[in-house]
Amino acid sequence: MTFTISDFLARLPLFGEYPVPFMQMWIGGKPDFRVVDPENPLKCIQEKICALCGVKLGEFCFIGGPLSKQNRLFGDPPRCMR
Repeated sequence: MTFTISDFLARLPLFGEYPVPFMQMWIGGKPDFRVVDPENPLKCIQEKICALCGVKLGEFCFIGGPLSKQNRLFGDPPRCMR
């Protein structure tokens, strides 16, 4: 099956034909899609970069839904709204 990679993901490294998100842990030269690199969530927050594509965030980004806002608990790092 062939698919088209979105422009904002085209800059990411590929593993086979799949783009590897910025947050993924690389082990032995290969991405482990089960593991998040523990250094990247903090880097995303401090440097205001997207956890998915690794690009500097603009004015609009996604950090959680209404329940996250209400409880002031955000389990995921910020992401672009593309």
